[in-house]
Amino acid sequence: MLVNNAGLGYFGTVEESNEADVRQLFDVNVFGLANVTKAVLPVMRQQKSGLIINVSSVLGITSLPTFGWYSATKFAVEGVSNVLRQEVKGAWHQGDAGGTKRGSNQMECR
Repeated sequence: MLVNNAGLGYFGTVEESNEADVRQLFDVNVFGLANVTKAVLPVMRQQKSGLIINVSSVLGITSLPTFGWYSATKFAVEGVSNVLRQEVKGAWHQGDAGGTKRGSNQMECR
């Protein structure tokens, strides 16, 4: 089982944001999740089972002023989770590949 729950927050307008801080936010919230998932998937494929839970946020389906960059990372988590669910379903899972709940995505691989 993999639970991707690490993340950073960011508060500030898009216009006044610090580029280095925003890049770090994406590195942790999006690329960190992707890198850990890519490292674990070969093991899950080998054992033909596994569960991946990606923790997101309601700000991954909507946004609020001053949370734009944080929301952008959570929209990315939602997108990666949706496509990953389809990709692992085709690899070794029979039937439904898991459900999506607001703030959390899970893919069950059996």
